[in-house]
Parts: sequence; C-alpha cells; structure tokens
Amino acid sequence: MDFPMSPTRPSWDMLLGQHSLLEHRTSRGWFEKRVVRLHDERYVLYRFPVRSHARRLAWLLETMKARGAALQRYVTHIDDLRSALTRGGFWVASSFAPGRPIIGAGTPQQIEALGRVLGTLHQEENHNHGMLFSLAPGFSSYARVLRQELTGALHSMTSPPPQLHECLTRHSGFLDQARTFQLTHGDLHGKNIIAQDDGIVLVDYELARFEAAGMELATALLRTFCGETEFESRPLRAALLGGYMQTCPPHLREMWEQHAPFFLIAAAARMAGNRRSRAHRLARRGQPSRMTLYQAAGYERWAYGMCELHARGIHHADRLLDLCHWEVPPGLAVPESAEA
Repeated sequence: MDFPMSPTRPSWDMLLGQHSLLEHRTSRGWFEKRVVRLHDERYVLYRFPVRSHARRLAWLLETMKARGAALQRYVTHIDDLRSALTRGGFWVASSFAPGRPIIGAGTPQQIEALGRVLGTLHQEENHNHGMLFSLAPGFSSYARVLRQELTGALHSMTSPPPQLHECLTRHSGFLDQARTFQLTHGDLHGKNIIAQDDGIVLVDYELARFEAAGMELATALLRTFCGETEFESRPLRAALLGGYMQTCPPHLREMWEQHAPFFLIAAAARMAGNRRSRAHRLARRGQPSRMTLYQAAGYERWAYGMCELHARGIHHADRLLDLCHWEVPPGLAVPESAEA
C-alpha cells in the first residue's frame, strides 16, 4: 500500500513531540490510542506493536474514504522499521471527529446515515474471518467460532430456556457454507457514533473484524440509539434498515431477508453474554455494575422472547423487533442511560 505524504500533513516529530498537547490516552496492551492537539487541530494517534496492524488501519481508513463512508480521515502512518524503533511502535494518525456522541435514541436522519455507513463498510469482504488487529490467527470455521461464543453467552445467562440453544444451533447451519465475510466495526454503541450537523461519523475501529454482516446489523437494531421505547424504535429501525439496504451489496440484502430471525436472536444472546461478563469484571474491581446488569437483563429478555415468537411461526424481522424496547426488568432501577 502506498500512502504519499502531503505537504500539509504534520510530521511525527510534531505529533509526538513537545509541540503537541496530549488530551487523552488509553492502552489495551496490544495497542495504544492518543488524542493530541497540535496548534488548532486535533488528531487521533494509534500505536501498534506490529507493522501489519498499522497498515490494516491505514488501509481501512483510506478504503472507506474512497467509498464515501463517514469515518475519520487518514492522515499518515509510520511504516519503516527504523522510525518504528525510534518512536516505540508503528503509528497511524487520523483526524479527530468533532461533535457529540449519540447517547440514548438518535434522530431518524442520524440513524439512516449510520445505516449507510454500515452498508458501505460491509461492502468490503474477505475469505478469512476474525479480528482485524488480532495477534493470534484463527483456524476454526466461522460457524464453529460463533457457536462457541453463543454457547458461552448462554452459560452466563440466568436460566436460559433449552429451546434458545436449540434454536441458535438449528438455524445457524447456513453459516457452514459461508465463504466470504464482511468488514464490520465490531464495537457499535452510541459513544462511537459522533453526531454532526450534516450526519454522523463512526469512530474507533480497534475491534474491527471480518464476520457475517447480519450480526452487526442485528446488533445495531437492538441498540438504544435505535430507540428506548416502542414509540421511538419503529421509525428509527426503519430508518437504519432503509439506509443500510440502499448501500449494502444485494447478496447481503438477500441473506438478511432469509436469516434475520437467527441474526437477531444470536445478536441479543451475544450482547447479553457480553454484558454479563462486563458486569462480573466491574464487580471484581469494586466498580458499579447495576447499569450493565440492566442491559444484560434486557438483552436476555429479548433473546428469550424472540426465540419463543419464532417457535410460534413468527419469522418476520419487524414482528420480532416489536418486542425489543427498553423496559425495567424486575428488581432493577432505571439507569440514567441504557447505553454503554
């Protein structure tokens, strides 16, 4: 990949030196992210231990920009070993997206714009599945990996009905024949969706992965930015699906029409498991976990309810989605926001 340097791009000496002001820093062991201010501009810097990861992020940003997706703009990256050794890793610089995160329900215009971004992102396909920035390659089939993940999620739930496991196992067979997988954001929640005057910008790609696009679409439809009440959720989900179907490839549209119930039930189960796991981690650290348990209970209820409706012969996604709006599970108070 060739990324020519523009004369207007700041140098790494400026971005990492005393000329820049460090405003935020996070680290996950295998990568580091910084937000820095240089003169009147902000930049988001990513540091990776291996060159291939920096190249992948630069490729993602440049490819999606060429397709018109509303992502952060690629600025520059360190690709040569000598510079990486000098600066402690392989760095990628991107623009900072000003605006405010979508906390709670978005507007129809924002959610439709999000659907278009996801539809554009999912146009990129690969024969291999897995995390874009994983250090360990995956050797199992995608269907097997997903089934294992869902089984683990069910084990973390509170008394899941047996038919839920049977439903997920029986209806996941089509994935055994999957030969291509779509590029997904992997971390869809309101804090990564930045609202701007002319639409939205999707930020933070550390968890990007190649998987079945239907899982991410279903996840988006179940998130609170698509509505916290039945009154809100129908128009917002219609806006998301409308924007998505206008931009996604035809075969993804067909896959959604055929397998939407599986994707919705599987996404709700996976999100419930993720919330339960996060609640346990927070509790071990002595941090509040009530809001996370609230979310887990909601996703569990949706997975159970959609599974039961599907067993009764209701297969249309809209009918299943009518069940999914935020209510207070017994014994839990309403948090200020249900969005993580």
